[in-house]
Amino acid sequence: MYCRLVRLFMSDFSLALPERPFKSKTITVKRVILIIIFLCACFDGFTQETDPASTDSLSEKSNELSRKMYYYNLQKPSATLFVHFDKNIYTNNESVWFSAYLLKGMANEAYSALSVALLNNADSTVAMQEKFLMANGLAYGNMLLPDSLPAGNYSLIAFSNQLVNGVPEDVFVQPVTIKSVTEPRFLASLKLGDSLKSLQDTIRVALKVNTKDFRVVRDAEVLYTVGKGKQLLLSGKAKTDFWGEYKIAIPAAKLNASNSLLQVQVKADKETRKLRMQLPVFDTLPKMNFYPEGGYMVEQLPVVVAFEVTAASGEPLPAIALLYENDLVKDTVHTDAFGIGKFRVKALPGKKYTAKLLGKTGTGKAYELPAALKEGAAIHVKNAIANDTVYIKLLTQHAGMYHMLLHNYKQVYQEFDLQAMQAVSKELSFSLAEVPRGVVAVTLLDSTGKPCAERMIFAHYDQRPVVTVATDSSVYATRKKVRLSLRIAGDTTITKNALVSVACVQENRLDLRKAQDIESYFYFKHDMAATQYPYRPLSNDPLILGYLQNILLVKGWRKYTWQDMQAAKPEDTVQRRSSLDVTGLVRKYEKPVKKPTPLVIIHTSSYKFFSTDSSGRFTLANDSMVMEQGKKAMLTVAGNNVRKSDYGIEINDPFAIWNKKLAVENTANWEEPKVPVQDTRFTLIPNNEKVRTLETVVVSTKNDNSVYGATRNACGDYVCMYNILNCPNHTVGGTMPIEGHTYSFPGGGKIVYAGCNEVAHDNVVSVKGIYMHKEFYGSDYAVANPTEPEYISTIFWKHEAMLTPQAETTFSFYTSDITGRFKIVVQGITSNGVIYGEQTFNVIKGN
Repeated sequence: MYCRLVRLFMSDFSLALPERPFKSKTITVKRVILIIIFLCACFDGFTQETDPASTDSLSEKSNELSRKMYYYNLQKPSATLFVHFDKNIYTNNESVWFSAYLLKGMANEAYSALSVALLNNADSTVAMQEKFLMANGLAYGNMLLPDSLPAGNYSLIAFSNQLVNGVPEDVFVQPVTIKSVTEPRFLASLKLGDSLKSLQDTIRVALKVNTKDFRVVRDAEVLYTVGKGKQLLLSGKAKTDFWGEYKIAIPAAKLNASNSLLQVQVKADKETRKLRMQLPVFDTLPKMNFYPEGGYMVEQLPVVVAFEVTAASGEPLPAIALLYENDLVKDTVHTDAFGIGKFRVKALPGKKYTAKLLGKTGTGKAYELPAALKEGAAIHVKNAIANDTVYIKLLTQHAGMYHMLLHNYKQVYQEFDLQAMQAVSKELSFSLAEVPRGVVAVTLLDSTGKPCAERMIFAHYDQRPVVTVATDSSVYATRKKVRLSLRIAGDTTITKNALVSVACVQENRLDLRKAQDIESYFYFKHDMAATQYPYRPLSNDPLILGYLQNILLVKGWRKYTWQDMQAAKPEDTVQRRSSLDVTGLVRKYEKPVKKPTPLVIIHTSSYKFFSTDSSGRFTLANDSMVMEQGKKAMLTVAGNNVRKSDYGIEINDPFAIWNKKLAVENTANWEEPKVPVQDTRFTLIPNNEKVRTLETVVVSTKNDNSVYGATRNACGDYVCMYNILNCPNHTVGGTMPIEGHTYSFPGGGKIVYAGCNEVAHDNVVSVKGIYMHKEFYGSDYAVANPTEPEYISTIFWKHEAMLTPQAETTFSFYTSDITGRFKIVVQGITSNGVIYGEQTFNVIKGN
């Protein structure tokens, strides 16, 4: 594949254009034939770059630059993991369904496990954690949230078993809310006082405690803190007064971004409720940052300057400002709803340029624009959302030599030398035929190879693959069948296949403030490192297109990336890649063994013998730990003539260790939404939506001779006809084991069954495995139509659905007894990128 410059309109420039080969790898997969065909096509767009060995067609300068990019990307790998969760608001007895996609990286056999953990943002603890099978960069599964989870804000965190230089290669974080289905004995609320409206010495927050029928709760115990750890500002104990209230006074002058979190715990009638509120910080000025197009303002050259206005805490602020040249007002400028705006300025020698905010965000402070360079060049892109062609205007002050690149910091797609015979302002027109869809950069280098201007563009925006989502009706009664059809839209000559997951959930279980879609995450958060972006930004909505133009301008200059890249050397690119595997240690008489010790591990009707090393250490490789969800492996010392009570086995799970670390890091970065009222009512599910969890169904035929069912207990344990616990050779008939009874053990020896719980004895330990996914089974009211209400918020979930162009893929499912709007979300990967689609319908009360 070769990249070519199609047109060049520059009468004042001479051109030298070497052709540049594009190399890629195809990823091998080992799944069913359709998945193999799809993944080979799909992941070709996500593969790692190969070493650009010297070729005859490349200039010496081009070869050196390409090698620098190669070394830089080895030094800073860019794996991208995205996880589609069915929703982001759950109750504490629902299942979390998910599909995980490794979008960038080496989607090979090294990726064998995906860790998914639920972290409590309130106290940095791991509420639950599981591991799931990952193959070919894909993983699927579900987690049943326990009833014991307190309501509040949580985070679902996922990462693969692959480490780079000792840390997880990529971590995906999904903020979620857990709501309660249990009727509370009392309710509590926090409300900011009138001090919020003006700069007062003291901020007062009113705590109110009452019962469900609005009777006040007197003498409720109150514990509160403002800030935490080393940033603790104040703490106290109190009780609610005669009116069920207590007012917390906080010194406003001492509040800052690090200590402004108020946490309140209320205890009454043997119940505890917790509330958290982010307090306003008044003494910090808004931030105003300027981003000249191309990177610099240059004297005498007209340059577009983007600017961004944010609060001290980082939220975007819509604002109006006056632009000054010295003391003279030159223009009135404003931001959009996302806090970003732009203006054009021609910097004159000896002049100073500043801006002052107007209105309630204004404080009289003058924000200085960057000083203009006395000499240099600038570039201007009229439309950074390009389809097949991008137009770039180059502005120079003097004659000189330049080198222009079209690249993505991994691959150079086009490059050429330019010689300006005089000061010019000319347009170049580039074909993007050989450029992959997504974010790429145009960089201008001076005669010394130093970057002097850069601009980001979005190539082939019009080739966005989408899924058209259609239902056979826009309104359904409760417990009625929905017929769903999916079809690939857009340019189907480019998009050959799509592999997607499909969720249909109650719309109010999707909090847009916490929503993440695969397109936004891939292009904005990963490729542009944008921290603020609207939900569903990739569309033809004028507001969204305007935002995309602005964010490409704001994120367009990567000076420090160039500095890092040009400093990259082969010796700095050595990566220590390793895998997370469960390890252990065998002790005898509480001391490490001194010779290899045989072990046996049993799970899911199979067993495996292996041995420790001479010091008693061993590794449980991920591929040996794959089992059905909910099962556990049993590990013990093997041998007929071995006293197992002499041995103890310690297990070290590195996934659990990393989850604890990530829980602390995530909490440090987490901020409560800044709202003036917090109420425990917000954490309750309405009475008419109390959830019945869909039970996992095991489908079997009449000829199924397995012992799943009556002869296995909840842990999957059974005893065969020869009194052997979990015998791998006799899986027909048998009985359930009885706690305290002694059974033979596969591999020799006897064992006292400790029950369907964690095994209490050190000499026999249970180990949680790596789970295979389960199918989602929704209600089928044509088969069974129970009389009790079924309030199910996720009424359909399908992972690994294959879509092909020019074909319609159909599904059917039933509505539940919940009325209101439901949303269908479809997202996944295609042969040329990522794909998304959505649709809504209404459910009304049936007869």
